[in-house]
Amino acid sequence: MNKMEFLQGFLRSPLEVGSVIPSSKFMVNKVINCISQEKPQTIVELGAGTGVLTRELVKHCKDKDTLIVFEKDEQMRRNLTREFSGISLYADALDLDNVLEQLGTNQVDCIISGLPFTLFPNAKKEELFEKIYSRLKNNGCFVMYQYTTQLKHRLREMFDDVKIHLVWLNLPPTFVYVCKKK
Repeated sequence: MNKMEFLQGFLRSPLEVGSVIPSSKFMVNKVINCISQEKPQTIVELGAGTGVLTRELVKHCKDKDTLIVFEKDEQMRRNLTREFSGISLYADALDLDNVLEQLGTNQVDCIISGLPFTLFPNAKKEELFEKIYSRLKNNGCFVMYQYTTQLKHRLREMFDDVKIHLVWLNLPPTFVYVCKKK
C-alpha cells in the first residue's frame, strides 16, 4: 500500500514528492542510527511521505509532543493523521517558523528532511535552509537524505560539521547528510 500511495503522490506532484517509492528500511535505519547518537529531545520531520521514517521516529521520541511532522501532499497527510493521531502534523515546511512559534518552541534539537531540495528553485531552497539553520539549537543536527551530493558544498558553508553516508540498499541509493550546528 505504501508504495502505491507514494507513486500516486509522485504523479500528483513530482517536484514535491521527488521519488516514486518510499525509503528503504536500510535508509530509515541509517537516519535513526545517526540521530540516536545525538539523543534529541525535539525532532522535526520535513516531508514525511507515507510515514516510513515517522513510524521509527515515534518510537524514539519521549512523547508525541516532541515530534513535529510536515507533509505537503494532502492525501499522504490525511493518511498520516489517521495513523499517527496525536502528533503535530502540518502541511508546508516553509511554515516552520510560524508552527514552532505557535507551539511555543523557538529551537529544536534535530531536523530531518526527505524533501527533494535539488528540485526546488534556488529561492525556496535557500529560504528553507535559512529556516532550518535558525531553528536548530546549538549542537543541534540537521539530517537530510538525497539522491545526489549536489548540495554538499552549500551544507558545508552553513554547518560546522558535515558527514555524508551512502546507503546502497535504497532505490535509488541515497546520501544521508548529518550536519551539526556548533
